[in-house]
Amino acid sequence: RIAAGDGSLDSAKRKIERDGLERNFEFLLPIENIYEEVNKADVVGLFSFYEGLPNSVCEGMVNSKVVISSDVSDVKSLVGDSFVFNPKEPSELARILSEILALSDEEL
Repeated sequence: RIAAGDGSLDSAKRKIERDGLERNFEFLLPIENIYEEVNKADVVGLFSFYEGLPNSVCEGMVNSKVVISSDVSDVKSLVGDSFVFNPKEPSELARILSEILALSDEEL
């Protein structure tokens, strides 16, 4: 989720279009049935440079989902450090995504 009021949504959309990645991203309006949406996913991800208490991480945990997250706030104390990455190091995220893609359904 991106806060639309601070210009970050428009900035993100411009970067996505610039890099030809429109098919890889879908921006959704805020929803009330977050648990239903989280349960449709195999993995919940938080990709951020700054956070308070990250709701998406908590929502993923409550729904027993694998959580990947940039190393912000207290994420490591919530989920450990297995799938936590430095947001300034894309190679760390790539490594984690490769590991997750290699997991079986049971391991997920």
